Amino acid sequence: MKTIYNLYGVESLNLSEVASELSRLLNVNFSRRESSYKGGEYFVSDSNLKGKVSVENNWIDEDGYLSEPGYAKCAVLVYVNGVSPEVLDIISVSGLFRLLRSEEI
Repeated sequence: MKTIYNLYGVESLNLSEVASELSRLLNVNFSRRESSYKGGEYFVSDSNLKGKVSVENNWIDEDGYLSEPGYAKCAVLVYVNGVSPEVLDIISVSGLFRLLRSEEI
């Protein structure tokens, strides 16, 4: 079975607002986490999705590079990995999230 890895971008909301909206849409909880590797604060979904959704800032590292430089207009990034097609549909039809990249492995 192949796993889908999607990256979505959001231009108009902040990190907490995106996590809150995804929580409402997907009916899951998001935990606030902290990591210098991910630019500070970020959110990760609970295990109800049988996959992973991570909400992160498109942050600038110590060398001045964005974490996703090809998507500079997107302040918030949503990494979606290994979730069901139904979850992907919910995210896609919401109109809030722009699909930036999709990979199937």
